[in-house]
Amino acid sequence: MKLELNFEDLEAQWKKRQLDLFPWLQGLLALLRPRAVNLTITKNKLSSSTPATMVQFLSSFDPETAKIARQIIKAQNSTTILPLLLYSLEKNNKTDYPHRVMNSLLDFNPTISFGYLLAYLHARQTPKSEKNQFSKPENAPDLSEEQIKKSIFQVISEIFFNLNTLFPSSQEKDQFLSQIFEALSMDLKERMPFLSIVLETWGDFEAIKLDLEVILSLFKKTKYEEYAQIIEKKIQQLGQDIIISLNGLPFELEKGEILFEHLIAVIQYMAVMRLEADKQFLQSMPKKIHSFELTEKQKTDIIRTCEAAVKIIDQPETTIRKILAELETPFFIY
Repeated sequence: MKLELNFEDLEAQWKKRQLDLFPWLQGLLALLRPRAVNLTITKNKLSSSTPATMVQFLSSFDPETAKIARQIIKAQNSTTILPLLLYSLEKNNKTDYPHRVMNSLLDFNPTISFGYLLAYLHARQTPKSEKNQFSKPENAPDLSEEQIKKSIFQVISEIFFNLNTLFPSSQEKDQFLSQIFEALSMDLKERMPFLSIVLETWGDFEAIKLDLEVILSLFKKTKYEEYAQIIEKKIQQLGQDIIISLNGLPFELEKGEILFEHLIAVIQYMAVMRLEADKQFLQSMPKKIHSFELTEKQKTDIIRTCEAAVKIIDQPETTIRKILAELETPFFIY
């Protein structure tokens, strides 16, 4: 989904967090009370606090307090709380914090929460000239766009590393994955060129590149065979329904390292989404590649990747992992 995220407003909310809600900070009286009473007081105070404060206490060193914060966040309006929850990834460098954010995201409808995650990812990769500028709070982590992107992808990784634990039954996993890919499908449709399912410019490609990176990440993170096949099928469906071809991109306008990076990336997407319409492009690459300004190793890498991509497209009923396992050279170069 496309969101108009106001980062200046998010920063203003973050600065106004109420950090003195813990009852045990009140002194001796808190020490004399049972822990259960202190936690009840914390819950009552946190429930009436600001959304940014609720999110702040999700990172508490005290597990019970963090659990209370998660319960309270779950009851909030997604429109208000989800942008702040994702924004908090930029403000907290605790090792386990992405895992906590992941859990909170899954407390909401996955289609909605994953849609917000995709929208936030895109918003944070927008050119700086088009973004709200804001100052960071004192002592806050100074994250670059790549670091922000990395933290969001870490949340995605947490979801898929813990999929079996989060959703014990096959039915639950299938329903969850359907919701995730529904969010991806909706986001891709919003960002694709108007009434076009063939990308013809690098601007078209850049508009959806982050979604494609997420798709590739989902594919790579699947470590359980029982749902790896489900994910492959859903990715293939995206290729059939939304992106039928990538071969219209003007590769001949690029030279050297940029050309190599573009080709390798796009060939990988052609294969993972099994874009039948791009098969002729892949088969023609060995003849074309010799005129490109690339090193011999780069040319070899592209030819081998194209050959592997054709094998994947030609065997739609065989899992990609099985096909890749039979290759002598790595398919995912980057």
